[in-house]
Amino acid sequence: SRPRALNLLDLGAADIVVTVLKEIPAPYRGRLLCRLPTRLIVSKLHPLGRRRKLSTSELEGVPLILPPRDRPFRDALEACFSLRKVTLTVCLEAEGWDLMMHFANLGLGATLVNGCCRVPEGCASIPVDDLLNSEYYLLYPRDVELSPPAQELVREICRDSDG
Repeated sequence: SRPRALNLLDLGAADIVVTVLKEIPAPYRGRLLCRLPTRLIVSKLHPLGRRRKLSTSELEGVPLILPPRDRPFRDALEACFSLRKVTLTVCLEAEGWDLMMHFANLGLGATLVNGCCRVPEGCASIPVDDLLNSEYYLLYPRDVELSPPAQELVREICRDSDG
């Protein structure tokens, strides 16, 4: 989780972390690694399972499996749906991408996940064009000199993210 990752940096228990952020907080240095779209995951048998893309408005009334309230992704989804005046219909709450997708695969509803998730066999993954993107940043403390191995790891991660 983001709070745990930042806490590990603050305590000196980690040299670098990768986490989802909107921007790099002041006490850290780093760089954007990638932006991943939000995707709707449904059973391939679901009525939306053959769609190539969706918009938030098309999710009006769709029963959704979402993280519990007060989780960052849920909060962000609620804000996006509210901004677009679309009712968020929650049929089930589950903790963790894998469990949410498993329930969707069972046909218990649809779920929204970020684009880094490995989609289970039997599911369709459909981009939702006007929903939030998850931005993954590599971070390290601004005022700490990284060890040579940590510097090399940062170079490798950043090199891989450029390709």
